[in-house]
Amino acid sequence: NYSQSIPYVSDSTNLLLYHLDNLSSRNELNGSFFNDTSSNNHGQCVNCPTFNITGKLSGTYEFDGTDDNITFKELGLINSSVSFWLNWKDGVDGVVIGGNPAFYSPYIDATTIYYSASSLNFNSTAHNGLASGVWNHILITRKDTQIRMFKNGIQLGNNLTLPSNSVQLINTIGSYSV
Repeated sequence: NYSQSIPYVSDSTNLLLYHLDNLSSRNELNGSFFNDTSSNNHGQCVNCPTFNITGKLSGTYEFDGTDDNITFKELGLINSSVSFWLNWKDGVDGVVIGGNPAFYSPYIDATTIYYSASSLNFNSTAHNGLASGVWNHILITRKDTQIRMFKNGIQLGNNLTLPSNSVQLINTIGSYSV
């Protein structure tokens, strides 16, 4: 657990950067999540995840896998990356960053990372398991139709190829309803 303050550094290429550290000085209490980019694309929640002070970097949010989520103004992505720390809890529910059930980047379950940029066209790779209580860094990069997935700095499998260069729309971190 890292208990010191993390600098809030962003550059002009970031579209979305949430520290998720629950600071009142950044208006992050009561269902608000501050975006550290010039886009002002701040997040909101109705069914809010629970804040836990024993996270990786100054605390963390725990999502229940059912209806906890953070929503933000929709982003259209092609050449981009998604990066986050994940502490898996035993269970069958996964982690989602995406839009609706057919579009997500990524969906992660106990054994696999799935990526979809267009409806029902899923690419996936095994991540060799996530142990409960262990922090893992997940990174997914996309350049046109090529996707690479990493866990703790190591590429998982080969590059994946999307069937088309569709813009991927995302607006949610957490659960989605089918």
